[in-house]
Amino acid sequence: KIFLDDNKLRGNVSTMFNNMLNIVDIFLEDNEFTGEIGAEFIAGGTGLTRLDLSNNNITGEIPMHFFEYANLTVLDLHGNDITGSLPEPIPTNEKLEILALHQNILSGSIPPSISNLRVLLHLDLASNVIDGEIPSELGMITSLRYLFLADNRNLVNGPIPQTFANLTNLEELSLKSTR
Repeated sequence: KIFLDDNKLRGNVSTMFNNMLNIVDIFLEDNEFTGEIGAEFIAGGTGLTRLDLSNNNITGEIPMHFFEYANLTVLDLHGNDITGSLPEPIPTNEKLEILALHQNILSGSIPPSISNLRVLLHLDLASNVIDGEIPSELGMITSLRYLFLADNRNLVNGPIPQTFANLTNLEELSLKSTR
């Protein structure tokens, strides 16, 4: 386990952990790390359960393999400069519970395959530049308790998808400042 959060640490995070394949938890939030996460970033770290790189200066796109970790329960990349769109298709994942990607520069639409995150409790995509419509497939993630899509000015919320009636566990929904 690596706990280096809230220390004003600096350095290029892109290759920092590539050879540490037995790490279970990585908490690097609230530092000043830079670098690009990419296809090589912690590739092969199959035992990873929690990854928190939030509130740094990290760039690049979200690697597909983050969604392929069999044991990952928390993926928190919020408060960075991550670009691109969500990987498509998102593979089926029965472990990921928290996906926090807010306050980045993510663009494109929310892929229908988001519903492959079957046990997701918390999805935060707020404050990005996501566009398109809210996919009805979000209503298939019946475990969702928190769904934040606010401040995506190009996200057309239109009518809330009828499938949202399936979200019986939902405690908080934010669509503020969408179109």
